[in-house]
This record gives sequence, structure tokens and C-alpha cells, in this order.
Amino acid sequence: MGTKRNWDFYPNTELDIDLKLITRKPGRMSVGDSINCMLTRNGDYHYTAVENAIKKKVTEKRPPHVYLGKRINVKRKDDGTLYPTFNRPRYNKDFSFQDFCREAAEELLMIAHSVREALEE
Repeated sequence: MGTKRNWDFYPNTELDIDLKLITRKPGRMSVGDSINCMLTRNGDYHYTAVENAIKKKVTEKRPPHVYLGKRINVKRKDDGTLYPTFNRPRYNKDFSFQDFCREAAEELLMIAHSVREALEE
């Protein structure tokens, strides 16, 4: 049974071309380096590659979860402080905003009790 692919690749080797690189760093690229760029064919044997100006997104370190609940989560800051966040509810005819508030409050009370017990040990 064959595998389904979302794309195909068609290799093509361009011989004797003039390639101009416009990069964010001066000088030649080192062997093995790669850049994320837009390649434009300017003529029969001339191409220009312009490196993308957008730098890679630096991901922000997120506080770890200490509790993952149905209605709330509890996270811990770097200084050890705990804080709750609410999960986004899906309301329907059988589950209203008031239902969400009641269940979130019950979960908060349960977590508060558990944290108090853990601190007392």
C-alpha cells in the first residue's frame, strides 16, 4: 500500500548560472550553511536569493502547570507563586455561564484546600 503525500518534489539542476545572494550577514556563506530566502529568476541564467528579514520567533518560557483541571489550571511563577487560569468553556443549552462559574469555584476551593494541606505537611 502506497503512502499518501501532500506534495511532490521535482529535482532540477541549473547549470552555469549567476546567483546573487542578498543576506543579513556580510561575506560568503560557510559550507553547510542555509538561509530562508525568496528565490527569483531574473533572466535565462541569472537568479537572486533575498534572505527573509523575519528572524525566527523566540519562544517565551511559559510557567509550568501544577494542576490541569476541567475548568481551571494552576501555574507556578519563577518565584514559586501559584496562580489560577480559567479554561475556555463551551456553552450550550445544557451548560451555561453560571454552570461554568459554579464548577470553577468548586475546583478552586478543592485546589485551595489541597495546597493548604500540602503546606501544612
